[in-house]
Amino acid sequence: MPASAKEEAPYYEALLEGFSKLGYLDGRDFRLLHRFPNEMPERFRSMAAELVSMNVEVLMGGGIASGYLRDATKTIPIVFMFIPDPVGMKFVQSLARPGGNATGLANFGTDIAESGFSSFRN
Repeated sequence: MPASAKEEAPYYEALLEGFSKLGYLDGRDFRLLHRFPNEMPERFRSMAAELVSMNVEVLMGGGIASGYLRDATKTIPIVFMFIPDPVGMKFVQSLARPGGNATGLANFGTDIAESGFSSFRN
């Protein structure tokens, strides 16, 4: 699981490439802020709180990071990734109508789930 920018590089580069293909560039149209909790629960909690306190526009989290983001805010939109059962895990009310401030990608293979934080800020 990514604990550093170097370990996260393939995912980060793919994200930037996707935004670029849509005409959005990091540093010009948005700014990505990263946090690497190194799989330590207390760091997930404090980093989620830190990002929320910065009043970012959107939060992104993969795997277990998403739960800490969900617990940290009910107002900032959260895009989650690699959540095997978003309804059962109480991230969304239903897949068709998520409700609340969370939406994202459900992945039913937990063995490939990644965790880490990113957020957007203009």
